[in-house]
Amino acid sequence: QLGKNPAGQSPTGSDQPIQSESRSAGNGGPEVDSQPIPVLLHGLLKETGPDRYLSPAGLLYGPGSQEGHRLEHLRRHTVDDPSRPGSHGVFDGDMPGALRTIDRAYQRAQTGQRTTTKEDDDRTIYTVDMGNRVGFVGGRDGSRRNRPMARRVRIVLEGNRFITAYPL
Repeated sequence: QLGKNPAGQSPTGSDQPIQSESRSAGNGGPEVDSQPIPVLLHGLLKETGPDRYLSPAGLLYGPGSQEGHRLEHLRRHTVDDPSRPGSHGVFDGDMPGALRTIDRAYQRAQTGQRTTTKEDDDRTIYTVDMGNRVGFVGGRDGSRRNRPMARRVRIVLEGNRFITAYPL
């Protein structure tokens, strides 16, 4: 089960499980389609199994990290912590914005567009220049420098399994 964020909510933004809903004719009549309409986590991620989610670009988000789930780890990169030592990349747009930015960066990385790639054992580290603002540099160092704009995204993957990502 996904861990709770500091506000006590699951990565869905509530304590309710992800559910599917059926379409009906809207007049109380019979269902038009018996296939459930999937409810997407953060409007983007499709549930593929217990605590496992797939992005439109093909990244898999699952259990792992100190926080218990990769999405909980990513959530830390959507809010600045000015007391955090060093630099801390913060995405614009909360979780949906971060997920969309990461998917765009991953797609650029796949084509080598404005990307540097480094291999580290089983992990691939992409640094992608997005060409525009994707967030800012926070933490103590970023606060001292007036939270400079970030235009690059670093993504760490094992195959297509998401490990972490943050703006630079």
